[in-house]
Amino acid sequence: MALYPAQPSLETQGAVILDRLINTVDATCRADPDCNASYPDVQGTFEAIVDRLNATPATVELHRLGLRLNFDGSQPRQRTVEITGSDVAQTLFGMAYTEGAPALMPAMIYQINAGDYGLASQALYSNYFPAVQAAGASPREPTSRSPVLRILPMPTSSTRRGSLL
Repeated sequence: MALYPAQPSLETQGAVILDRLINTVDATCRADPDCNASYPDVQGTFEAIVDRLNATPATVELHRLGLRLNFDGSQPRQRTVEITGSDVAQTLFGMAYTEGAPALMPAMIYQINAGDYGLASQALYSNYFPAVQAAGASPREPTSRSPVLRILPMPTSSTRRGSLL
């Protein structure tokens, strides 16, 4: 009889994966003189945003920029929502799988920190409106206030063992 380790799940590994992502984005930005000059502490700023928005969510209007009409001819939908730190973390996690999107993360993190949700609005839009809707269909409602990916507490600097990527 052999013992097998439990299969890691996205739910249990989400914080680890997100920590790797933010560490990598921060290190990459620090290595680039222009990025580092504009965004000197991506990781620290991200962690401060998550803490602040989890304590006091921000009210944000989600909309699609640059589109006069949706593909079905309807007007682009808008919605005002409350955004938490977990929402921001989940959005960055999802962006990691879109080519070129991680390069936008330092700017987006610093914009959010300054109270500008322009880039975040674009990234969060698909969480509230599906990409393709039948004509006349209403936007989907989030199934709960909890994000699909449960963001676990971020490891503190005393528990980190350096970048994992």
